[in-house]
Amino acid sequence: MVDIYPPTNALDVTHFFVAGLKQQDLFQHKMLTKPMFDYVINHIKAPFQKALESRKSIPILIYAFLFAWRIKKHIGKVTKENTIFVSTHNLIDEKEEFFQHHQNPHNNAMFNTGYDIMIAVDGHDPYYEWLYRWHCWQVVKQYHDGKLPALEAPPKDLSKCWR
Repeated sequence: MVDIYPPTNALDVTHFFVAGLKQQDLFQHKMLTKPMFDYVINHIKAPFQKALESRKSIPILIYAFLFAWRIKKHIGKVTKENTIFVSTHNLIDEKEEFFQHHQNPHNNAMFNTGYDIMIAVDGHDPYYEWLYRWHCWQVVKQYHDGKLPALEAPPKDLSKCWR
């Protein structure tokens, strides 16, 4: 198998986006076309999985975050205009609503990054988009079956962080 990722340009992903930018501006198109799809799997998802499984993860996570950061820098923000999945649009709306209520500046960056990762993964891969919808459906069924209680007001210790 020929290595399509030149080692001297390991962190330069610009050339992967040129064709995508010329053809379409959809996030899915940029992320699902070869070789970017393989690139994301080999240089982001696989290292994350390895890091989580090995529990000796700092260098592996740094490596994966570097590649993810480079991709985000070139792709830009995932929006409703550049995505097609309804679940991605719902996640974007959910993130906006979450930050209307969440008032904890110490955790905002963490939650913002978490939402961005969920939105990007959901928006670029139909497999994860379907898994997210399946999970949401399970929550709806649990609530409908009485296995999940209705959401109450937040506890007093959360009242200063949630409005």
